[in-house]
Amino acid sequence: MPVDPKVLTATTTVQQVASFSKRRTALAILNRSTSITAYIGNTDNVSSTKGFDLPPTGTMVFSEAFGDDPRIARTVVTGSGTAELTVLEEYVEESD
Repeated sequence: MPVDPKVLTATTTVQQVASFSKRRTALAILNRSTSITAYIGNTDNVSSTKGFDLPPTGTMVFSEAFGDDPRIARTVVTGSGTAELTVLEEYVEESD
């Protein structure tokens, strides 16, 4: 079951992109910025040196179909400036 996309502004302060959910089957993150790289991680310790680069206009997808674990929480930060992200999640229909 898809959920409406949400828009998140990534900054130099670490914030959560998605919290843990055992029902989530896919998570997609689009960096809408044309100039700022966002860094994705699994913990609050994410940084420009410890995160996975999400370059300007890049997309990152976590899906069970690809062998990923989309259930885990994801965090984001930028090295400088702000980047608008669009986040799309899909879920199975069962309770957490």
